Amino acid sequence: MRNERLMILRMIEEGKISANEGLALLEALEEEGPWPEGAGPREEQGPHGQGSEAQGSEAQDHAEQAGEEGRREAPLSSGRVRQEVSEEEPEVHIWGFRFDPGRVGEQVMRAVDQVGERLQDWLESGSSWLNDWLGDSYAFPAGEVGSLEPGELLTVEIRLPNGRVTVEPSPDERYHLEWVAHVRGADRERAGDRARQAVKVEREPGRLILRGHDRWWTVLGRVDVSLRLPPQGRYRLDLTSANASLAVRGIQAERLRARLANGDATVDGARLGALEMKAANGRIRVERGLADQVRLTTANGRVEFTGSARKARLGTSNGQVRASFRALAPEEAAGLPAHEGLDGMPAGEGVLAETVNGQIRLQLDRELAARALVQLRSLHGALEADLPELQVWQREEAPGRNRLEAAGPRAGTEPFAVEARSQAGSVQVATWDPGAAW
Repeated sequence: MRNERLMILRMIEEGKISANEGLALLEALEEEGPWPEGAGPREEQGPHGQGSEAQGSEAQDHAEQAGEEGRREAPLSSGRVRQEVSEEEPEVHIWGFRFDPGRVGEQVMRAVDQVGERLQDWLESGSSWLNDWLGDSYAFPAGEVGSLEPGELLTVEIRLPNGRVTVEPSPDERYHLEWVAHVRGADRERAGDRARQAVKVEREPGRLILRGHDRWWTVLGRVDVSLRLPPQGRYRLDLTSANASLAVRGIQAERLRARLANGDATVDGARLGALEMKAANGRIRVERGLADQVRLTTANGRVEFTGSARKARLGTSNGQVRASFRALAPEEAAGLPAHEGLDGMPAGEGVLAETVNGQIRLQLDRELAARALVQLRSLHGALEADLPELQVWQREEAPGRNRLEAAGPRAGTEPFAVEARSQAGSVQVATWDPGAAW
């Protein structure tokens, strides 16, 4: 019987019969036992491959006959006993197996045995996808190098379903876009076929787009991308990934936008006109950041920022928001790259922090603390503002309604708005020494 199942599976794979016809033959095989000699699928071929049409027709006739018998009868025990299926007890079909409601327990056990046999048949039939999945992982590196004219703007888009993205300064005056496709396969040749489909690169004047194939990469492989940029260029970066981590270090760009479904994002020592990062599940962390505008949001995860920004909006649904701000020096603000403004930012200079379930901890250096215009809100958490010479003009503490409004000594002339809202967590604003450990 095992050889007969393998014949049916091979006929389906070669397209000689359809999947439905093959399923009917398999069911008929389980019900009726082995075919008598001369019956069932045959692989007789003539000198020029003749006979496939007749074989396909015979398989279709057998499938129709098996389907008709299946509608009239239901299998019972291994003794091949049959009974009529009444209208009061209709057949139950689960994953392609027919069950008699009168003897479900016995037939469930039989179905379990059949699942094991069919899985074994699948393994022995040489399924390419399963063999690839169980095979080794191979690495296939590729990439390109390019040059930019002085003052030329380069827009880079990287879109990956799975992998890792790293952005850092270039060792020379050229940009380097490199990637490594890690692919599983039954052998290196089969893995290489998939690796050639892994990445598609589109080149336009002033624009470079890298797209990863998104059909099976979460199971059979990933693509790791490294982008290295010379410091004297102008760049706009757009990074999108479903399951990947992102690390950006020491670059200068007019705009960096990143969108992640699952994965952590880290930015360290970057000078940016605008920084926008969104994640569904993952932590966002910015260290030694220097930007005109910053917007960091995640649904499930912590948001952290340390550095200087004229405007910042930090938000999460389930997680903490922690930030330490240092005032932008005039020369730093003048040297930031030009950019297009971000939507949903505070009206003037300041920070807006929001969370639903989590704490908010904000720290300001003494310059910003003196200019702070504080508005804190929480439904069920404590509020605290520990800033020097802070004048509190409104404080309300009540179940489901906590509010604190205050201002520093220079808030009337050079305000730096500090607005923080949490539903179920506490909110704290305090002074920060940039030289101290965070």
